[in-house]
Amino acid sequence: MLLLISVLLTLWFYTAHGQGKHCNYPVIKHGRLYHSYSGYFPARVNQQFLYNCDQYFVPPSQYSSDYLTCTAEGWSPEEPCLRECIFNNLENGYTPSSEKKVVQGETVRVRCYHGYSLQNNQNTMTCTESGWSPPPRCIRVKKIGCSQPPQIDHGTINSSSSAKERREIHEQRLYAHGTKLSYICEEDF
Repeated sequence: MLLLISVLLTLWFYTAHGQGKHCNYPVIKHGRLYHSYSGYFPARVNQQFLYNCDQYFVPPSQYSSDYLTCTAEGWSPEEPCLRECIFNNLENGYTPSSEKKVVQGETVRVRCYHGYSLQNNQNTMTCTESGWSPPPRCIRVKKIGCSQPPQIDHGTINSSSSAKERREIHEQRLYAHGTKLSYICEEDF
């Protein structure tokens, strides 16, 4: 009977002081509570629990572990483990002088070599839950231009392009915008 009265008084105290709310056992995507903490749930408002994240994930504080706090609105932080992306290499682009760490939701501006771009002509990568988007790889930009000129009856095209330009034209079968070609007509035409 004394135990029942004690429990009722405790419940009345927490309810009367706005602390009747509680949090159920937290589900931490990409992480876990540091200790088992069995018997502590449901948790009271302001109660804290130490947690850590899986490999490649960090708490918003970016420390190796942090505290998850029960609030009147639920667990805080709401998303306790964020992906950590490391930018230290850019295929076909300028690699940073030192590695840069960013967390999920942050972006990094990159510079690709001339004639290359990130996927979809982007120049930024975003750290997402599954890693970099787009991946840190610059791809050759498809050149926009004109295809081979039509055959000229009774004439020939006289190209003054450099050897390199002729090779690129031959490989891609495209002429860059603004390229001028001259032609010579056969005698009597």
